[in-house]
Amino acid sequence: MSVQRSLGHDSGGGPVLVIGMHRSGTSCLTGCLQEAGLELGEVNNQAEFNKKGNKENQAIMRLNDAVLAHNNGSWQQVPISIEWSANDKRRRDLILASYPEDRLWGFKDPRTTITLDGWLEALPNARLVGSVRHPWEVANSLACRNGIQLKRGLDLWTDYNRQLLRIIKSRPVLLVRFGVDSNEYLRNVRAMCRSLGLRSDVDMRFFEERYRVQRTDNTMRLSPAQLAIWEQLAQMSHRTQNTVNS
Repeated sequence: MSVQRSLGHDSGGGPVLVIGMHRSGTSCLTGCLQEAGLELGEVNNQAEFNKKGNKENQAIMRLNDAVLAHNNGSWQQVPISIEWSANDKRRRDLILASYPEDRLWGFKDPRTTITLDGWLEALPNARLVGSVRHPWEVANSLACRNGIQLKRGLDLWTDYNRQLLRIIKSRPVLLVRFGVDSNEYLRNVRAMCRSLGLRSDVDMRFFEERYRVQRTDNTMRLSPAQLAIWEQLAQMSHRTQNTVNS
């Protein structure tokens, strides 16, 4: 039987799960949240394409990969539906038991955008935050990192962010947009920290403009479906910032 962790913290909320498409700024957001006091446990602090680390717990990443594989998918091939096996749930509960009960904690893995329901079964009071990025910037970054063709990268962006929209319709998600002006980005992240009960007066040194290398030309065409998803997400991120900054 799965064990629910319903944790109380001084901030008045549950653990923080960072979701969003790969190469969409989730590592940057998570690194900033860690600086602000979010406990991440053992995470990757250095990677070839994330000079300061992708801030992922390897046990969580491996479990998410296993769940996707059991459902005939992978992070590059989103399954039609997701079911967690009893063994998956046992592994999940062991991982969650390793996190502290006396500090605000959380984790990040873009795959969680797809496997989220199984995590929420054990973490019903989890709070969700997400990072969104223009589809062409994501596709270009995937091409550089993984050699994925641009069209395939755009399709993958569509699959993940269609799922993100589904999540947003079912429960609150605080969104930031990766790719906006540096000052605006940091202002928005600090506002998110305040909303989560984290410190907002830290330097946020994890963020460095020089690592945000992909840019997009707004004239590059998107399919009608991709454009509709992006416009919704951009609007939602703007609405989130208006809310948390007020």
